[in-house]
Amino acid sequence: MEKSTTVINGQKLMLIVTRVAAKEVDVQVASEHGAPIVATLRAVGQGCWGVLRINLREAEHIAPDSESFRILQADIYDLAVRAAHSQERKAA
Repeated sequence: MEKSTTVINGQKLMLIVTRVAAKEVDVQVASEHGAPIVATLRAVGQGCWGVLRINLREAEHIAPDSESFRILQADIYDLAVRAAHSQERKAA
């Protein structure tokens, strides 16, 4: 599965794709301290990804302000789309 790391507010995060389906990708976000959270990116059309489902209460422990949350969203989105495209190439 796809993985990446990022640093938000001085905290190193590991992002790991845990599931890739036709219209959804799950990404686990784990910090060095605290429980991991899971985000799901959903397709809104053929090849168009854009609906991110994430527990905001859990996410605020990792990204407490709007700028850090925007960075977290972008990192999740990039990894999930990369994993979905990789899965599509393997299936073709």
